[in-house]
Amino acid sequence: MLFRRKQIWYYKFTIGGKTIYRSTSTADKEKAQEIADKAKAASWETIKGGEQEKYLWQQAVVRYIQESDKKALMMINQLCAGSLSI
Repeated sequence: MLFRRKQIWYYKFTIGGKTIYRSTSTADKEKAQEIADKAKAASWETIKGGEQEKYLWQQAVVRYIQESDKKALMMINQLCAGSLSI
C-alpha cells in the first residue's frame, strides 16, 4: 500500500506476518511506487528464506568487539554509580 503524508510517499505491506512500514523519501509517486516494489521484492526474498544478508568474518568480529565494549562500559558505569556490586 502506497500512501502520502504531507508531500512524502510511504509504503506499508505485510509478508509472513511481519509488517514493513517505511518512507520512500520522495514526493514523486512513480518513483515512490518503484521504491516500494523493490523493497517488497527484497523483503519477500529475505523473509521467505531466500537470500539472507551475508557478513564477512571480519565484520562479525568487529561487531562482536563493539557490542562487548558497550556492555563492559555499561557495567563499569553501574559499578561506579553503586547500582551493581561484585
